[in-house]
Amino acid sequence: MTAESASIDSPGPSIRYACALLVASCLIAYIPFVVAEPFWDDRAIIRPDGPIASLASIPLVFQVRSPLFPPGSGLSYYRPVVDTLFIVEYAIGGTSSLLYHTTNLMIHVFNVLLFFGLCLGLQGRERRIETALLGAGLFALHPVQAESVLWIAGRYATLAMSFLLLAGHAALRSVLAADAGKRLAWAAATGAALLASLLCKEFAFAALPALVPLAIFAFRQSSDRLTHAIPTGVAVVIATAICVALNGDSSTAGLGGTLRTLGLARLLLSLTSVFGFYLECLLWPFRLAPLYPIGVDQSPVYLVLGGIGAVVSLGFVGWLCTRKILAAALAASAILFFGASALLPVLAGQFQLADRYLYQSLAGLGLLAALFLPRPRRLALGVIAPLVLLTALCLRQSSFWVEENVLWTRVLEVDPNSEDGNFQLAEHFVRTGHPERALPLWRAGIESPNRSNRPRVRIARASQMAWTAFTLGENEQAIWAANVAAADPEFSQESSALMAFLLFESGRPEEARTALSRITDSDSLSSRGTIVLALTELRHLGLPGAARARYARLRANGGPVVPELEADPEIPGEQD
Repeated sequence: MTAESASIDSPGPSIRYACALLVASCLIAYIPFVVAEPFWDDRAIIRPDGPIASLASIPLVFQVRSPLFPPGSGLSYYRPVVDTLFIVEYAIGGTSSLLYHTTNLMIHVFNVLLFFGLCLGLQGRERRIETALLGAGLFALHPVQAESVLWIAGRYATLAMSFLLLAGHAALRSVLAADAGKRLAWAAATGAALLASLLCKEFAFAALPALVPLAIFAFRQSSDRLTHAIPTGVAVVIATAICVALNGDSSTAGLGGTLRTLGLARLLLSLTSVFGFYLECLLWPFRLAPLYPIGVDQSPVYLVLGGIGAVVSLGFVGWLCTRKILAAALAASAILFFGASALLPVLAGQFQLADRYLYQSLAGLGLLAALFLPRPRRLALGVIAPLVLLTALCLRQSSFWVEENVLWTRVLEVDPNSEDGNFQLAEHFVRTGHPERALPLWRAGIESPNRSNRPRVRIARASQMAWTAFTLGENEQAIWAANVAAADPEFSQESSALMAFLLFESGRPEEARTALSRITDSDSLSSRGTIVLALTELRHLGLPGAARARYARLRANGGPVVPELEADPEIPGEQD
């Protein structure tokens, strides 16, 4: 019987062939791009002068937050399992991105197979391989997954999902086990896998709401099996408590901080955004940006769409409750277990949902498809054709990840106001020797109406823009950017020194003296700030002695040589 004539009464594809089809589709969609260059955080992690270059750093990742990132990056992640894998990979392949990309792809394929098996397990006796294959294909090949698979640093999400899916399999076996010893062993395995997932990325705390549908599932199997879920529940709670203790008094990037930020209003806003994302995934797959530019707190139309999706979805769950309690429980599990994980950025105060945050949420869509779609009457039209379409869309999306300028240009094509798109493309031009092309991009990002709630990022970019414009002789651009950067105490003195110098150079002495008044402790200036202030004293304030003394202190501390200030730096001249 041909695939086109396969009907609902046919046995359908075997599990082995279904797995082979999933693996082949993933390889077609992703493997052409495993040679892509490192992006964004990748360059910060994979660097020869960092802790990643030494196997002796492995104990460090369990003791210190974000040790692989450069000091001063402001990151406060506690993700030692993934960091350990990065260190081992560096010992094998160094800075070559091929090994890291290949590992990411292998992790994703492993997740897809685990997810396919979980869909089959949750179907119970009514095993429908076709719908499980379609659900797993949606999780494997939805275009939004490209970021998590092809971005090396996206591994924090994919590897966490691996352990989360392993925990799901172990929990299912624990609940269904008849022998008490096996039940306890599988419960312990559930807790261990969940803890490993939490130590990859904090989003695994979303597994907690899945305890309720798990208990309902056990009760539906047999009223005696409700107690079977207790050991698994205890193991999950213990694993979560351990991770919270390890995170300690962290910033909101950690699990402990995230849990402390929970609030009803923000939770409802977050749920609405998740449903809105689901709708957009289904309705506009051709429009997806590589980095999804959603400012949740500044997109009222998007929130309205999300609200409609939430009402429809919850109504659907309510309808299922009157028809089939197990189906309702699993629907709630899909929404809470997978959907809640996408809330982390919002709950942690980061109102920008990027693709990597939604890796696990796509599993929710896949699970709903696997459990609730009817078995297709024609295999080719109901399963094969959607998989081919998803593969083509994912292949197209993945093509944006070959080169960084292609990726960020694509982001700005979809959303010209994308803050990250403008900033990252600007930094790309600086790295490739075209700083003049970065200036308008920096300004567009700083002025973007789609701002995240990260003002320090914009101020840091403004400071970067100011000094780049200064080196290019773009004084007005530099003054504008320095004025933005001077709004923050961390940048105010350095930016004020630069702004004062440029205002003097532009013939605006009164404004320059106002900028100088912001400098309260000149000895705390960076090297470049010190140089600019010394030049200001030398050229415009008539204080050559003070300028040379300041420069002498800079040179004594290993600062750079400035020919204009080099003449007799040790000889005091006219003083203040």
